[in-house]
Amino acid sequence: MSLSTDRILTRNTIATGFDFQADLATQTSHFSIYYATSLSASDGNKYAQYVAQQCEKDYTQLQSFFANVTIPDNSLPFNILVGPNIPGAYHHGCSDTDLYCDAVDDPEELNMLVVAEEVEVFEAVQGKGWDCGATNGEALSRALAEELHTTQNAGFLIAPAWINSRRRDYISTNESTDQDTFANACGLLFLNWLHTKLAYSWTDIVQQGAPTLGQTYAALTGKPASQAFTDFLAAINQLFPAGTTADVTTNNPFRQA
Repeated sequence: MSLSTDRILTRNTIATGFDFQADLATQTSHFSIYYATSLSASDGNKYAQYVAQQCEKDYTQLQSFFANVTIPDNSLPFNILVGPNIPGAYHHGCSDTDLYCDAVDDPEELNMLVVAEEVEVFEAVQGKGWDCGATNGEALSRALAEELHTTQNAGFLIAPAWINSRRRDYISTNESTDQDTFANACGLLFLNWLHTKLAYSWTDIVQQGAPTLGQTYAALTGKPASQAFTDFLAAINQLFPAGTTADVTTNNPFRQA
């Protein structure tokens, strides 16, 4: 691993072809890190260093989770584009390696955003059923991002939305959007349950990608996919009885159980 964290370029390398004008700040083995020209050089380089100090370590860990899936050379490097007022992070398609991330002052949060989008690229290259535009792929991207980084930003706390709802089943079917907070929360909780309570490693979970989280459960446990939500809901109801309002302060309440 070789990080070029000491090589900061001046503001004369403005890149084109991205969603906004950006300066190249630094590069590592698998990443080129840019910042929007609307940011000051000092702020832009600060955000770039946040990413450069962590991105190769995270890349190696994600390769491990995905059993050494290799991103094709023609898709590399990942271009990390940090800009102001981005609603979290995004990219244009599951396999797109141009990752746009909000310019946030918390290094953990910024790297969490990078990892979440990066996971979706690994999902697409792996091709085992994790769909970045649906519940299972979005949930996995959030779960692995939170596994590698933590943040105090309350905006990432989504578990209460589903726990304090009617607890609809998003495990047996895959909601065809990554914008449904209830579905995302249900999927994220389910994956954390598999990992924390049922003790499956993230590598084992990732390798059982399937069209639904229920089918992932079946591949892991040998039980019917139709039993996945029933078993998961029983675990949730034990922690947070149905019909009550739960004070949930984490997306992985199973760590506290």
